[in-house]
Amino acid sequence: MSEMAQDVDEIRRALAPAAVGSLSFRVEPSAEEGKAMALIHVFGAYDCKGTEAEVSGLLKACKLPWRIVWH
Repeated sequence: MSEMAQDVDEIRRALAPAAVGSLSFRVEPSAEEGKAMALIHVFGAYDCKGTEAEVSGLLKACKLPWRIVWH
């Protein structure tokens, strides 16, 4: 498995405990300005600021940069 795939899997595992009720995440590899990153698609978030804070806390140990896409 490539390093990028491992990093994306790490993010998926870190976010899994937060996916409760109608809240769900889809994580996919991407790139911005030629640099690898993860796009985190968030579905069913009731409180965007709270969800973003929770995601930030869960991913503070992850090395791959990420960006949230709200749905």
